[in-house]
Amino acid sequence: MRKVFVILFLSLTLISCSKDNKSDNLKNQIQSLDSKIIDLERKIYSLGIKIDDLESRLDYSESEISDNKSNISENSDNIEILERKLRNLEFNYNFNL
Repeated sequence: MRKVFVILFLSLTLISCSKDNKSDNLKNQIQSLDSKIIDLERKIYSLGIKIDDLESRLDYSESEISDNKSNISENSDNIEILERKLRNLEFNYNFNL
């Protein structure tokens, strides 16, 4: 009878140790996942900052494009004015000859 109790005790001890090891393994896995989640959150935050920076650059570029279009239009108007003045000068020069 004593052998049965010893065997039963040893079996329970082994089962308990096995459960403790599994519990430790699960805790380690959870800690590893937690650190991976934190790392991913940092990367997502960093990407968010980069996206905001790119959007800001895009807005600035669009503003520059709009300004350039206005300058082109204004330059076209100035070219037309200068062409008219040149024609007038040519006419006056030819007339005065």
